Amino acid sequence: MALIKRSQRIKVGDILRKALDLHNQDKNQEALKLLSQAHQLAPKDPVILSFLGSIQLKCGLYSEAAVSCSKALRYNPSEYDAYLMDGNFLEKYMRISTFFRRQKRHTGKD
Repeated sequence: MALIKRSQRIKVGDILRKALDLHNQDKNQEALKLLSQAHQLAPKDPVILSFLGSIQLKCGLYSEAAVSCSKALRYNPSEYDAYLMDGNFLEKYMRISTFFRRQKRHTGKD
């Protein structure tokens, strides 16, 4: 984890707890706002980036989720959650791509 002051670590911890609570209540847009704040305080923290990627994925922000997970893995190649989110992102991306390819075939439109 990036070196941050103790007071900032406490603040980040509080933000993460609140974001997790919101996520558990299926209030992912609100959790996303809090995670963005935590990310600003600790931009190289792989745990924050993984959690951010997870919430971005749930909010349909696929390219942002991919970037967050990639950064998490760059800062900590053994960040297990980032691998999971990266896999979930790829699975959802493939489903969406398949859907649009099928739509294009059936309608003949680009």
